[in-house]
Amino acid sequence: MSEETTNIKLPHMSTNQAQKETTYNEAIDKVDFFVARKILAFVSALPSSPSEGDGYILTTNNNIAHYLNGAWEYYTPADGMDFLCVADQKKYIYKNSAWAEYTPSIKVGTVTTGEAGTDVEVKNSGDDINAAFDFKIPKGNKGDTGETGPQGPQGVQGDPGLSDIATTAEAEAGTNDTKIITPAKMLNKLSARVQRSLSYTWAELHTKISAGDFSGIEVGDYKDITLTSGTVMRMVVAGINTFKGTGYATGADGGTPNHIDFISQDCYPTSHTVNTTDNNNGNASQTNPFMASALYSWLNGTVSALLPSDVTAVISNKSCLMADRYASGSALTDDNGWAWKTPGPLWLPNEVEVFGVDVFSTRPWSVGGGGCNKQYEIFRKYPEQLIKHTTNGGTARANWWLCSAHSGSSTHFCIVGGDGAAGAAPATCADIYVPLCFSVI
Repeated sequence: MSEETTNIKLPHMSTNQAQKETTYNEAIDKVDFFVARKILAFVSALPSSPSEGDGYILTTNNNIAHYLNGAWEYYTPADGMDFLCVADQKKYIYKNSAWAEYTPSIKVGTVTTGEAGTDVEVKNSGDDINAAFDFKIPKGNKGDTGETGPQGPQGVQGDPGLSDIATTAEAEAGTNDTKIITPAKMLNKLSARVQRSLSYTWAELHTKISAGDFSGIEVGDYKDITLTSGTVMRMVVAGINTFKGTGYATGADGGTPNHIDFISQDCYPTSHTVNTTDNNNGNASQTNPFMASALYSWLNGTVSALLPSDVTAVISNKSCLMADRYASGSALTDDNGWAWKTPGPLWLPNEVEVFGVDVFSTRPWSVGGGGCNKQYEIFRKYPEQLIKHTTNGGTARANWWLCSAHSGSSTHFCIVGGDGAAGAAPATCADIYVPLCFSVI
């Protein structure tokens, strides 16, 4: 038997070997590295002071370098190996003797006609990375036209059919195109959950939104931004016209105009308390607990100052019905009213906007009315978006703040736990994070 494995050179233990744990531990460390499949960067020369477990890919020979037990280990890549590069948050795959960015795609391949009576066939003529779906659709039998017979008795009503399929006459006439099933529409169903990067600039998005033109934009699509601190944030479309017409914003009819609300896929990489004391009440000048908080001031001072200029040029304050919790000389344990507010430019969603119901916040003030405080479609369609991480593209799950104060308490605010469940925490809890949230109107 050889002394090591074929692909990543894991050491084998030999019969009667002393200190087997050394060999075993070395193998486990290598397995840990290749299971995580994460490197720090592509480099031409390795750093002089690496940390244990660091990994790099050498641009000089494509080899993988792994700092293990105080020394560099080198591995020759095999076709199909892939690694996440922390430096640019992109995945790379080794193929045809070179590392290339992993960019999966889906497209329609060929569309052919099969014999009548055969089954529809859909085959992938591409590969696991670049899929190309070929469709084979059977033709129908065409019979002779017979004489018209007498009308028979009316039969029993059948089961409801599909409401979004065109009739034969509509299809042949080219009318009612939205109901004609095509391979492209079938492909859209297959790829419905694939997130897409928006190619529009922020200025172009603003123009489209203002005009009510949401073509090419869907909930779940994203656009990456780089803060002036260098931090990258992936901003995801959370809702399109979720609150149009509500409130007293800048629309021509007095209500909220066309808009898209963006919520980052992961959290800003610095945690923060809501307040310096365990207090979830508003004050005389600002009766909403969140807008009166130190967290709100930090978001719209320190953090908003880091937004790139092309983003700040197009975002606007959000108009929403928010809970009041204030009485002079008292520490209230429940909300006692609501009022229209315009938080921003950065804000946080409330409990109903995330979960669709009030779990720990105060009914009825948490629910709103007139189309307000609805659940964002991103959390209804893709509940995995409840799980956010402490850094963009990271692996450590984050607890993250909501703007709702906890019912039955004068000290706690509502949160989303690292497991995606509703929860609450004291306002002074220092290890809770926030996503970036803003509105483009």
